[in-house]
Amino acid sequence: MPGSVLLRFLLLIFLGILVQPARLNAQAWPSEGGDTLRVKSGMLVILPDTFFVTASDTLLVGKGQTIRLREDPMQRSKDFYDSLAVRAGKSRMKRDLHRLFVRDNNPVIITVKNDRPREEYFSRYNGKLVRSIRVLRVPIIDGNVNDTAWPDSTRLGRWMNWHPQTQKRLLKGKGVVEVGAKTSGAALADMERLVRELQTIRDARLYVSAPAGSDSIDLVMVTQDLFPIRLNFDYRTPDNFIFRITDRNLTGSAAELGLAYERRASLSPVNAYTINLQQVNLFNRFITGRLYALGRGSRTEQGVEINREYLSAILSDMGGISFRNITDRVYPDSGLSRYHLYKSGAWYGHAFTPSAEWSFIPVFAFDWEEFTEVPASAGPSSYATQQKKIVLGGLNLIKRSFLRTALVKVFGTSEYIPVGYKLNLTGGYEKALEFDRFYSAGQFEYATFVHDAGYFSLSALNARFFRAQREEDNLLVLKTGYYSPLLKLGRTRWRQFVDGSYRSIDRPFTTEPFSTGGPWEDSLGVSPAGDRWFKAGFRTVFFMPWYFYGFRFSFYDGIDMNWIRQSEQDKQYRYFPSFRLGLRIQNDYLTYTAFSFQLAFYPEVKGYEPYLSFSLKTFILPVFDGLRIERPAYHSGSYRE
Repeated sequence: MPGSVLLRFLLLIFLGILVQPARLNAQAWPSEGGDTLRVKSGMLVILPDTFFVTASDTLLVGKGQTIRLREDPMQRSKDFYDSLAVRAGKSRMKRDLHRLFVRDNNPVIITVKNDRPREEYFSRYNGKLVRSIRVLRVPIIDGNVNDTAWPDSTRLGRWMNWHPQTQKRLLKGKGVVEVGAKTSGAALADMERLVRELQTIRDARLYVSAPAGSDSIDLVMVTQDLFPIRLNFDYRTPDNFIFRITDRNLTGSAAELGLAYERRASLSPVNAYTINLQQVNLFNRFITGRLYALGRGSRTEQGVEINREYLSAILSDMGGISFRNITDRVYPDSGLSRYHLYKSGAWYGHAFTPSAEWSFIPVFAFDWEEFTEVPASAGPSSYATQQKKIVLGGLNLIKRSFLRTALVKVFGTSEYIPVGYKLNLTGGYEKALEFDRFYSAGQFEYATFVHDAGYFSLSALNARFFRAQREEDNLLVLKTGYYSPLLKLGRTRWRQFVDGSYRSIDRPFTTEPFSTGGPWEDSLGVSPAGDRWFKAGFRTVFFMPWYFYGFRFSFYDGIDMNWIRQSEQDKQYRYFPSFRLGLRIQNDYLTYTAFSFQLAFYPEVKGYEPYLSFSLKTFILPVFDGLRIERPAYHSGSYRE
């Protein structure tokens, strides 16, 4: 690539300056016309007017010149890669495997210490007319959106690209950027981000061509798909295992079909299943539709959902509908606690954008819960089994943009970090069988990135119910987060993460106290719980420079500290710390792209034994969250991040 050639040229010039000159004389290999020297193959030779790497043993005639010699700093390891190439050359399959996983050019990862909103980058095209939109889909295995010249070069790579890629019509979408219309930097940034966040896409990048002297632009959306077949098998004993298989991109339509079978001795019956069919970007409008059915133990559930959250100020309408049919038992071992419930709901919101920066978004929601069969063991005053009708309305004021960066959660793919402000006010009315009550909540979120300082975020949420002039289920949640800019330690890059939160619940009526869960359990199997919970976490992540057979590595260390007050009468806080060391391995070519090995230690706390754990997890790394407008819903003591 031109960029890599230029980088190599500059690096060699720099190395040539550092290497001390070696004056040649005629004492070794005298030859008529000047001094000579025999140079081994692979050596870097730097002359006053040029430099080169010798391909074989070479006899140089110095003629009084100053010649600098150095081993080629760009050569591969003779101890591994080259010997591997020789061994691999004995068969065609091994040669293709070698070419697939051992590359001259590693994947191009765009990383900078300080990032700026993607809208700023595209702002130079404000008011330009979109002349054309093309889609370029790079190969699943060999491709890279940051280097479109990377070829599909191996037979094995071409064979593994057999699965249909996401259809081009889905990668253009509708309503964000249209051919023949004037555009803005914000619209171009949203177009790139929305495509990147499709569940079938590993990475995406929008390229803009602006002909000189023209008021029009041409767009090329370059995408790389995830390999869509997902398999997962978790086996413990013949009576405890789970198997899942999923295709996330049926026929290239971005439709996901997933099947799961579970056998669990603790369930009754012991067999469980899940069937899930999901379609993203319905009608090319970034709408998500989902059908599912599950059976696990005493619970069976079927549901349908159609939904679109707030994605962009340009896609001003949002909303959805849902329906769920649930049969379960309050107590799994009691047939008298069986119930049958229908739950349905709908919501709608519209974004008004008086300026290019701020949006004002009113949202409304209605939920209905109908029991056709009520547990005989539940008394008439049981809140959980009462029919309910819930009306919620909310007002949102939001200003947000997105940083496009990398090496925060993942290697090698773009990550969009939201920055800005959000203020939400929500009110509602709940009509239950035996009583009515009102609901109110307020939430504020703020996130920013300061050059050379890092990313800062904070949020505050307060929610409560009122019944008969009495306040209940009063929830307060405060959260803050920080991560540093991308720092360097030699070739290693690293970030520091800090997180903190505080939760409290007063006058609980329909919710339980907060519970840590996890490994802390007393002799009765009960985890620490209480009405106040402080939490602080520190984590350092080191992104290693190694690239081995498509695998990349990051190490992390961390400490989590928890302070919990068990009740209002007990004013003492109990301290629960944990310490962890971990290794995360990511392979761009695998369906489950990330593997996590973690060693964690939980010291002894009064009433709780010390605990040492080693875990291995496979998972798909999540996309950043925050500053979102979603369906209005209750926040109560069961609130989860």
